Amino acid sequence: MSSLGCLNSRQIDGLLWLKPSKEGLQYLAPQLKGISVYRKPDEWVYSAFNFWCLPGYDKGCRMRYGWTTKEHKRSPQIFHEILTSPECENLFSPRCILMKPRYVESYLWYENILGRDNMIVLSTEELYHDGFQVMSEVFTRLGLEPFGNSSTYMEAINVNAKKGAESLAPYAEGLGKTVQPMLPESRRILREKIQFHHLKLKLSNVTGHYFHWL
Repeated sequence: MSSLGCLNSRQIDGLLWLKPSKEGLQYLAPQLKGISVYRKPDEWVYSAFNFWCLPGYDKGCRMRYGWTTKEHKRSPQIFHEILTSPECENLFSPRCILMKPRYVESYLWYENILGRDNMIVLSTEELYHDGFQVMSEVFTRLGLEPFGNSSTYMEAINVNAKKGAESLAPYAEGLGKTVQPMLPESRRILREKIQFHHLKLKLSNVTGHYFHWL
């Protein structure tokens, strides 16, 4: 899944959540830079479960990437039950309803069109740890003037008050208090299924950007 927009010196305007057509990207390629941001894959799978509805599992969910509602039950225990079900013995099987972290395939798809020199790769954790410095480097690479400071950056993302889980908290009876962390046993099993350390090294090698995921 991708977000496209028009970048000016202050913001990204008109975000559009989709996977663009290959033909469209090829047409625009000389003017485009690709920014790929990857979250720790086990956290991404768990977050996707909590925030996106699952066709064939959730009532009224007709397509992936639709938001969960108060009718869609979510909890660490439900996630664990699905993760350990026979259908998800192989997480990447079409029978498993959980979202799959196809990071390497996604990156290569864009790199093949835009070229490696036009790709900027980051991790979500970098943005939360030292976001102002990271984004200043991104703006410089884009030929734009960095602006603001670390304080204004943190105000903009407001990591404590405006994360998705916080805004969905009123639906706790449906979402099962989404802010609850994944069960430790679920994390262990999930990391085995996605081959966490292998994926981290492979993505680092393919992109040339080392991911400091623990």
